[in-house]
Amino acid sequence: MKSAMMIAVLFYTAVGFANPQYDTAAKDYAAAGSDLMNLINTKDKDIKTKAPVLVKKMTDAATKVIELIAAKEKDPAKKMLSYVITKKSDIEKASFSSLEKDWHDGATVKKDTGFDMMDEANEKYTDPVHALVHPLMTLKAIEGNEGKTLKEAKEELAEGLEQMKGLAKMIK
Repeated sequence: MKSAMMIAVLFYTAVGFANPQYDTAAKDYAAAGSDLMNLINTKDKDIKTKAPVLVKKMTDAATKVIELIAAKEKDPAKKMLSYVITKKSDIEKASFSSLEKDWHDGATVKKDTGFDMMDEANEKYTDPVHALVHPLMTLKAIEGNEGKTLKEAKEELAEGLEQMKGLAKMIK
């Protein structure tokens, strides 16, 4: 657990949001992500029961960040971020491949809102969505969804933590 706490401290220090609501969300995301990474690294025998709780903490924190960013943005980014929030329960139920295609790469988002998540000019607005989607992809990999492995779970989680860290520039 020491290494997990160290990751959370380093992450939080690097992110250092200026807004207390963002600070809390980032800290919660980092702590849960660190604990989840520790479960993956140690191949904890109870990972399949512990992981959903940690992923929920991460997705709740990511949702808070999305809400805060959406509140200060203009359309079309505001429309897209608000849409993602309304679809959170659908996103949580999606398979690994649907998470990747529809939400990470944005096929459903583009179809329903016209917002192109694959356009590099929109990258700063896709990072919050990715911070939501990657923990869910991590959970699907832990569950073995579509033959995914713990190695893939670790990769997805690392990407999610990077996405949240990247939001610091957007929020400050």
